[in-house]
Amino acid sequence: MDNGEVARVLREIGLLLELSGENPFKARAYVTGARVIEDLSRPVAELVGAGRVKELKGIGDALARKLHELSTTGRLAFHESLRAAVPSGLLEVAAVRGLGASKVRALWRGLGVASLEDLARACREGRVAALTGFGEKSQANILAALQELERFQGFTILPTALAEASRLAAVVRAAPGVQAVEVAGEVRRARERARTIEVLAAAPAASFAGALDAFANARGVQTVTSRTGDHAAVTLVGGLSAALRIVTPERFGAGLLFATGSRGHLAALTARAAARGLSLDPGGLSQAGDGGDDVPPGGSEEEIYAALGLSFVPPECREGNGEVDLAAAGAFPRLVERADLRGLLHFHTTWSDGRNTLREMLAAAAERGFSYAGVCDHSRTSSYAGGLSIDRVRAQRQEIAALQAEFSGLRIMQGIESDILPDGSLDYPEAVLAEFDFIVASVHSQFSMSREAMTARVIRAVENPRTTILGHPTGRLLLQREGYAMDMEAVLRAAARAGTIIELNANPRRLDVDWRHGGLLRDLGARVAINPDAHDVAGIDDLSYGLLMARKALLPAALVINTLEPEAWLRR
Repeated sequence: MDNGEVARVLREIGLLLELSGENPFKARAYVTGARVIEDLSRPVAELVGAGRVKELKGIGDALARKLHELSTTGRLAFHESLRAAVPSGLLEVAAVRGLGASKVRALWRGLGVASLEDLARACREGRVAALTGFGEKSQANILAALQELERFQGFTILPTALAEASRLAAVVRAAPGVQAVEVAGEVRRARERARTIEVLAAAPAASFAGALDAFANARGVQTVTSRTGDHAAVTLVGGLSAALRIVTPERFGAGLLFATGSRGHLAALTARAAARGLSLDPGGLSQAGDGGDDVPPGGSEEEIYAALGLSFVPPECREGNGEVDLAAAGAFPRLVERADLRGLLHFHTTWSDGRNTLREMLAAAAERGFSYAGVCDHSRTSSYAGGLSIDRVRAQRQEIAALQAEFSGLRIMQGIESDILPDGSLDYPEAVLAEFDFIVASVHSQFSMSREAMTARVIRAVENPRTTILGHPTGRLLLQREGYAMDMEAVLRAAARAGTIIELNANPRRLDVDWRHGGLLRDLGARVAINPDAHDVAGIDDLSYGLLMARKALLPAALVINTLEPEAWLRR
């Protein structure tokens, strides 16, 4: 089992223990263990095999024995016994937004709710509202969450889709006769949530069957839903669908272009080809009309774009949002790359709800080559997240001063993620706000305000001279909740007028601001900060997802403030 699968089992054990009424501290130990495994840079099986797994912080004797069983057998008897004691549908109920393990257990014990269908029925009949600890508002929120869950069913977030796609591509690549393999479709375009994994392979016709067999028998395949001579579709454990198509090598370039999409991008390309007397289809470019030579024969993606008089359009940019016109006009922007990022902004530490100390986060920033780092722990209103009192703000500043001498090559800045209060003001008095190097202002409460009230609330915050960056602007959590109702265009225009920077939150469950606002951001000349909102060292590397979204938005590198030194964007 890989680290992700091991971590999933440990998290599920923690949840099952809570559902069974076990000591919550025991359950938390498994969740902590899952987090430790997820953060490993090497397979946990290697540590198990070397007898070193107990060297990991948070892994004791009991958990080490279970990791050994998991890593060596691919199963865990303790996990299976817990699953047998709890209705399987409860795990789905526990995924409903707003329902923790204790509430799920109350619904199960009090109303016999053992599935999503049971929960929906109990809500419609008013039985949830009558249950102690719930009420009418809770029942309405659960029904809304169930509707959201139904909309999100079958989707997964980008990191999961990328990992699964890469794993399946590797399986196909190892099949005899396969000459090339690429992930295609919405995953190659780096869509923030994906429903289907698409893989394209090139091989001689005689090797098609073996490659399809390898794909259909890959680990994690639950059902083969269809198969032809050059195509197979499967459903993976967890509900995600995946498909493999195989072409002969000379058709691979055009095949990859069409398998990647999007429809809008392909429509723009085929229209441009037609205007030049050419025909573009999955077989390649050819002269329009009867007969004619290929232009060029087969052809790679790069050759096809060049033959159409276009600069190459990266896969993540192919969404039909004007990228072909930019490429035709020679105006395609220089997109931001990882090497451009000089500063790391907006990360949390153990001062609030982070899992690593400030020193550990700074060491990771220095190791990754950043020249400056700005910590942003939560402000005092976010007491649930360990928000900093005024005294603790100043104590943290003392630690920063001491650490600055230790990290001489890294400029350390003290920011804060200040709550945007319901009236649009910022957390802390003005005198305290003035002491920070920069301020990320974010909404963390009262998400259900009316569209007009929320818009006014956020506009007041971005117009505050103390606000440097508007954090995760819509508050969305992918596959968990939609963003709050708000006139996003009005907010972005107000921010641009005020010189407030818009955060592109790189956490893969947020990816907020949405890349679809890229055209407006470019037109406004609005500046953007690609921030990881990291709560541990591993979270820093979520910047890669933020970079993909910035590129999807066609944002020029010059608009991304992390590519600049602080003096270019600080308010003072």
